[in-house]
Amino acid sequence: MKNIDPLKEHLLKLYQNDYEKTEECKSCYLHGTVDRNTHWNLGVSWTISNPKLAFIGKNTWGPTEDAGKLLELYKRINDYYDSETGNTIVNSRYWRAVKTISEKVHQLQPSKEFLKYIFVSNLAKCGADSEHPNIVTSKKAFRSCKNIFQKEIELVKPTHLIILTGTSYDDIIEGLNFTTSEPEDKTSQDDTFELHKSSGETQRVPWWHRKYSTDGRIAMHLLRTRHPQGAFREFEQEIALWVNRNKVVV
Repeated sequence: MKNIDPLKEHLLKLYQNDYEKTEECKSCYLHGTVDRNTHWNLGVSWTISNPKLAFIGKNTWGPTEDAGKLLELYKRINDYYDSETGNTIVNSRYWRAVKTISEKVHQLQPSKEFLKYIFVSNLAKCGADSEHPNIVTSKKAFRSCKNIFQKEIELVKPTHLIILTGTSYDDIIEGLNFTTSEPEDKTSQDDTFELHKSSGETQRVPWWHRKYSTDGRIAMHLLRTRHPQGAFREFEQEIALWVNRNKVVV
């Protein structure tokens, strides 16, 4: 592949090879029914980014794309944002949250610049598409994708893994170690965090913080919390503060 960053090329090969060859993928009920349609982003400045933020959703609904068009899926996230202002073109609380958190952490002015510094992916790599709108991505499908998810995180090596899925997939996430031998829960899977509005209103959100270390050195912090839809605006600020409180030396 010409003019492709080596890390991005490794990811493309991972997505393509696992989809075509691994038993987990081939035995999944979605394999051969829908094509891969998960969007993804590896920022062009990822290797020098500090901290390295990885945002993970559940799965996506989108137009059909086969595994050979994964570069098109890579470009799709860029199309969600205005080229000048960086404001979301799609009406999505999720993508507004990704932008806001990234800009707060990296202290960027509002624009599309934040995409240069982050990684974005999903737990499940397949789901409903324009030709199969009624397909349901079940727990079984998520489990089929867990090894691909683990491998992609091991490849990109984020310092902070922010999983915006809610609590439904904790049994899958819990079993992943990302090549580190020392996972440590800083909060439990049942823990919540209280958001406060200036008006005095409060809202509790799920807040599972796990730390991963190798040979006693912190490698990555994981935060599993809720989907941004319906969350107070303070949600993004608290995640940015969580990142800044939990440093990783790179």
